[in-house]
Amino acid sequence: QISCPSCGSSQTVLNPGITMVVCEYCKTTIYWDEDQVLKAGEKSILAEGDTRLYYGATGSLSGKRYQVVGHVRYDHGKGSWDEWYLAIDGGGYAWLSEDEREMSLETRIETNEAIPAFDNLVLARPVNIADTTYTVREKGTATCKGGEGQLPFTVLPGSTYPYADITSVDGQQFATLEYDEG
Repeated sequence: QISCPSCGSSQTVLNPGITMVVCEYCKTTIYWDEDQVLKAGEKSILAEGDTRLYYGATGSLSGKRYQVVGHVRYDHGKGSWDEWYLAIDGGGYAWLSEDEREMSLETRIETNEAIPAFDNLVLARPVNIADTTYTVREKGTATCKGGEGQLPFTVLPGSTYPYADITSVDGQQFATLEYDEG
């Protein structure tokens, strides 16, 4: 349990990996770690979007029940997409990305290969990641519009992030490369 530094309301942190909570009452963005609770000074309020999910929604994914516990929206200038953080029954977590009402389940790819630097990616050019050849479909910078709920990383409304969407040459796999300062 943590208390919101703005309004004092109690917040239950659902997962020890959570680093950001948006207060359910006053919508203040709260950053949490083992030692302290900090207020970002920003309100994270999302306007309703064209989406099929919402914070707190429940459903079934691959035969397991889930609940939406976090949500982030990014804008890339020509539109936006939503990323949903799901708590899976039995203790797991997953990300569901929604763009133009199309859903994609995201899984992290573990590889020892170096991911190409953002500046080295060229549209329609191949890139090799985890023994798969992809083609760069889209490359841009997204702006965080806001978030709600609990997230395992810290985002600030107004922050920008470089990204690239890539597709395997055979069209069977899709991936997104997201870059941060690290």
